[in-house]
Amino acid sequence: MKLEQYCAPYEKNSFFIFDNKLQLLSFHIEKQDHVIHFLEKYPKTGENVVEILAHKFLERFRSLAAACLGGSGLSLEYHFKTPGNDDGILQVIFTPLLLESGKHYFSCMISGNIGYPDQVRLLDQYAHMASHDLRAPITNILSLSNLMHLPEMEQYDRSAIMGILDDINYQAEKLDHIIGVLNKMKYREPELVAYKNDTERRDLNHIMLLDDDMLTNKLHDMIISRYYKHKKIVQFDCAKAALQYLREHTPELILLDLNMPEIDGWSFLNILQEHGIGIDVVIVSSTINPSERVKALSYPQVKDFLTKPLTYDKIKHLLTE
Repeated sequence: MKLEQYCAPYEKNSFFIFDNKLQLLSFHIEKQDHVIHFLEKYPKTGENVVEILAHKFLERFRSLAAACLGGSGLSLEYHFKTPGNDDGILQVIFTPLLLESGKHYFSCMISGNIGYPDQVRLLDQYAHMASHDLRAPITNILSLSNLMHLPEMEQYDRSAIMGILDDINYQAEKLDHIIGVLNKMKYREPELVAYKNDTERRDLNHIMLLDDDMLTNKLHDMIISRYYKHKKIVQFDCAKAALQYLREHTPELILLDLNMPEIDGWSFLNILQEHGIGIDVVIVSSTINPSERVKALSYPQVKDFLTKPLTYDKIKHLLTE
């Protein structure tokens, strides 16, 4: 088999084949602007890597070549700037080759892009925000919450405690904003969601809360009860238990979470439809994915889609006192 045939799977990528003395046996350069950043000059068959490769890469190349000749396959990425100040990314793959003669060779395949493709640039931005911007408010929230457990807190007056809670709330808002930015980086389409017009305030006295997080249920119960004192509110953290309750009771409104174990919100809505249970539903979810908001519109009984956290301003259009 010819050496070049070992590199046939690389197709349109540039490749180089070296022997165990690092002499160039064969090569193909698909796009010179990709590999020129590695080379001292245009190569010739028979030359040693010392004559071909840019000096700043020689030590690293020799180390990788030794590992590859020892039987290891290796891969690395190289990020660079072009003379025009464009971003570039190259992937370099080292593959050991053992011919029938018992001679050891290795191939070095290079592929990449000058000017990041949009998805690569977005991934870089996403990774930076996740590792830096997102982590900052999270660590601040953890630090502030730890302060609440210090013995000295017993001596603090109400105003000092409220100040810490305000700081926690501020950091949480920053965190929520960053998550929104990250979400928009993935979902570029505009969020055009028009909900039904029949969400006017109604006298709903029996309300079901269904969320697998009991703390969320308690908080939502507290918010509703504070402004609507005479409502009957039932809480469930299990969809099966909620469905059992619906066999004997008929609440007038269900506040439904989507992300739940076993039976999620979508499955719960399907079960309601299958059994002809026409109770109005308002989705209350942490998701800000516009596709899920649009999907909710396909269910006739879903009257609104609210994002957590639930607040009085978000529910006041639904309920009368």
